[in-house]
Amino acid sequence: MVAAQRFNQARDRMIESIYGAVTTGRVWRFLQLADQTVAIDNEELVIEDADDINIAKILAILSQPIKTLNLD
Repeated sequence: MVAAQRFNQARDRMIESIYGAVTTGRVWRFLQLADQTVAIDNEELVIEDADDINIAKILAILSQPIKTLNLD
């Protein structure tokens, strides 16, 4: 996340937040880097099976940064 932040800064692209995820594929945790502050989501999402409600939560979280893009 820090590397992505520095990459964008070197190209004069000011990105308000960099988002990240740590996963084993079954266990998910999400992070957000803003300036020099990292926020780590306290909720650890675990996928137990293909019908697990956490799959919908994970997809919703992953789609959030895309929704905030200014594509104008």
